[in-house]
Amino acid sequence: MASSLPPSPVTILCKGILFDMDGVLISSLGSVERSWTRWAEMRGIDPAYALSIIHGRRSIESVAFLRPDLDAETENGSLERWRFDDKEG
Repeated sequence: MASSLPPSPVTILCKGILFDMDGVLISSLGSVERSWTRWAEMRGIDPAYALSIIHGRRSIESVAFLRPDLDAETENGSLERWRFDDKEG
């Protein structure tokens, strides 16, 4: 049976590429956990407790759950900046 694959690489012209950041191509777990640890320490929360509840929910919801007395949008903004600025690993 003959192969249906082309004999040489295929060139595809496109305007952009969308990368999925859920751990399939790049794992952001370290950055997320470092950011949350920093946030928790600054807000008087046990980092291990914070890390035990953040996964599987939106960060703004986690902030509101952990520190309902703080402005969730402002706090979430800090977390997002720290995560995006994290270059470790």
